[in-house]
Amino acid sequence: MQKKTLWATGIAAVVLVTAGVAGAYATPGLMPQPEPTVTVVTPTPVVTPEPVVTPEPVVVAPVEAPAPVVEEVAPPVPYSNSGQQVPFYPSSDPENASGGDYADPGAWCTTGSASTVGGVPVCD
Repeated sequence: MQKKTLWATGIAAVVLVTAGVAGAYATPGLMPQPEPTVTVVTPTPVVTPEPVVTPEPVVVAPVEAPAPVVEEVAPPVPYSNSGQQVPFYPSSDPENASGGDYADPGAWCTTGSASTVGGVPVCD
């Protein structure tokens, strides 16, 4: 029972202090009151735009295109793969005993023929 009385007394004290502080703020002269503020409105200056000056058109003289330069090109040098090995294309067929075939020398070599040197065809 004493605890309930102690709690009730504490709550009553808090209520009284809160009411006293609120009353002090409400009573003129007890607590300092904020100064009233005055808002001064100044007129916005009117800016007069400056007149836009239109520049005079610029006369552009036509420019002649330079004459095309003709470069002489040397005739192409004939390509020759003489002395190169004919490429070997491996076969994806596991039953192929040789594992693949060489390219056709008639189509791959510029001379259209090849000689076998050491078992490998070489363009003539």
